[in-house]
Amino acid sequence: MSQDRKLETVNTRIEDGVGVVQINNPKQRNTLSWQVHYDMLKVLDEYKEHKAVACILLCGNEDYFSSGWEITLLEKSTASERQAFSDIALKLMIGVYDYPKPVVCAVAGMCPGYAMDVANFADITICSKNAAFGASQVKYGLNPMTHPMFRKMSVQRARRLIFTGDPMGAEEALRTGLVDEVTEVGQLLPRALALCKQIAERGSEHAVNLKEMCLRVPNMDHVGATYYETRFTNDLMARDQFKTLAAEGVKRIKEKRNTPNMRKSNDTLFHTELAGNCHLINEFEALDRAVESQ
Repeated sequence: MSQDRKLETVNTRIEDGVGVVQINNPKQRNTLSWQVHYDMLKVLDEYKEHKAVACILLCGNEDYFSSGWEITLLEKSTASERQAFSDIALKLMIGVYDYPKPVVCAVAGMCPGYAMDVANFADITICSKNAAFGASQVKYGLNPMTHPMFRKMSVQRARRLIFTGDPMGAEEALRTGLVDEVTEVGQLLPRALALCKQIAERGSEHAVNLKEMCLRVPNMDHVGATYYETRFTNDLMARDQFKTLAAEGVKRIKEKRNTPNMRKSNDTLFHTELAGNCHLINEFEALDRAVESQ
């Protein structure tokens, strides 16, 4: 069921566990203006505690996500105005990265500078084939947000993007890890929504738990992370949701195993693995004989 609402520069709705936050500032090609920040932060704050929302979709339209920050900041702003805008931009970027629920960003068209920064802070970024990314801030003597790029790409490739400000197309963005998926033009929003619905299937509580783990674990050492995740698993296993989902899952597995096709598939898999193991054993025996003969 969809619940639609329109703010001044953002359209929102809740659909099958997904909170859709769609930038709608077409006169400025979805420029991330002051008002867009106010509207996005307002909706994101509301969806934090909304039990019907398990995942957030940030998007523009099928032609463009956002053209970046407001150009007046480069032309007519005072130092205090620029500082104020930096503060609200920081609030949005950290708000997306540290959001308690998974955030998916869908990008179409040119995604320059600050627009790319916002997209990079999402948990998952997908784009259409017409998308292009670039750290255009460097052409104005500024810096992009490098931290999310270093998390997604190799340091070497990120440096080239940072130092040159040159645009990167969708396929290269996928190859280097800047985005997670590329869709056909015109299919971005349906695909992004389907992905969000898949994430939201097990409800808000489970999505929040997984997001917390994803935020904490990358900053831990291996031993600490293993202890943390094991305790996390034990905690989840004590919850009613696990008991329900586990019972349903075991039932499905048993039903599939009892079908003729599954039994045939398992037999084929067993014989294939057995043949492969025999081949490896023969190679090891031949190697042993060769060593003994020397």
